[in-house]
Amino acid sequence: FYFLIGADQLNNLKLWYKADKLTKLFKFVCYKRPGYVINEQIAKQFNVIIVDGPTIDVSSTLVRSGIFDKIDEDIKNYINENQLYLKERVMPKLPEDRFIHVLSTARIAKKIAKANHVDTNRAYVAGILHDIAKGLSKEEIYEIVKEHFNDKLCYPKYAYHAFASSYIAKTQFGINDPKILKAIENHAKSNKKMSKLDKIIYCADKLEENRPFANTLNEVREMAYKDIDKCFVLVLKDQVRYLKANNLFIDDGYLSNIKYYERKLVNER
Repeated sequence: FYFLIGADQLNNLKLWYKADKLTKLFKFVCYKRPGYVINEQIAKQFNVIIVDGPTIDVSSTLVRSGIFDKIDEDIKNYINENQLYLKERVMPKLPEDRFIHVLSTARIAKKIAKANHVDTNRAYVAGILHDIAKGLSKEEIYEIVKEHFNDKLCYPKYAYHAFASSYIAKTQFGINDPKILKAIENHAKSNKKMSKLDKIIYCADKLEENRPFANTLNEVREMAYKDIDKCFVLVLKDQVRYLKANNLFIDDGYLSNIKYYERKLVNER
């Protein structure tokens, strides 16, 4: 094994915890970086291999946060195609409380997906990006929907951010998987064409444990790990109860979708 570091880290290597032990476990390799003079004494002390090559002034921290200005296009594409550094790239785009919510949603979505034999990576990616548009203003969200999802303008405005989030996931995070994008689009308003992945993201968004009402949904959350189809119906019903209790408008779609998915449960069993 080789441990690759930059010149800035080489000069701090003697300050690393148990540096002597680390450099005996595997060979350290240092790549030169503009603005940093190689400390030859430290390199010799820890037997570090110095690599010469084209140098660019770019920080791995910035790359992980999604700043790709100084890296090659093929590296950017690799990061996007393999969905790397999502947590680090999402964090600066959202307020702190919203970031905590999406991270929690992604984690519970992954657990629910595993329990229901659904692709866990898709669930995590859709979960962490489902509210990425919430870092924008309502006006910016509306403009994205108007330009790219014009047929969805008839939807309730509370669902607009889901379509804007799908657009951002595709254009800024390189997500081209139609199943992930569909799950993001469907997480705010249910319909009669929900896949298991769609249901997982829809439920995870409501069931994640940082929600103020999370402790009232423990039984529903447990059902998610047993049967996501049953859990989905329970979540829909709970939303209707909440809307009624607070004298809020109930979309006809809620009630018709509950009946539709209840019938499906009966017919499938």
